[in-house]
Amino acid sequence: MSTSASDPEAGNRAAGNAAPRDCVSCGACCYTHEATYIGVFAADEARMSAAELALTELIDGKRYMRMRGGHCVALNVSSDGRYTCAIYPARPDACRWLQPGSSTCEELITL
Repeated sequence: MSTSASDPEAGNRAAGNAAPRDCVSCGACCYTHEATYIGVFAADEARMSAAELALTELIDGKRYMRMRGGHCVALNVSSDGRYTCAIYPARPDACRWLQPGSSTCEELITL
């Protein structure tokens, strides 16, 4: 998993700045150029509306969140630097399982 150069917070993380306390001030977990980064499982599909499913794609018979510009298409970055998920209530289990401050979270922040 790697973050994108288009990630506005990459410089802060590379400089060793402390991890943000609030996920919406970071967004590191949503950045990658890997098309198969965020898997969408059957339970996720059942939870998603047609519009939310339109943000996914099938790759080799498996469903994933679509990536564009180095990040998940559901990621909204506001002008004030907040990172929010456009489909938060229906987000995939892979996103739900990532716990803020976990070792995986910290690893993504430092990439």
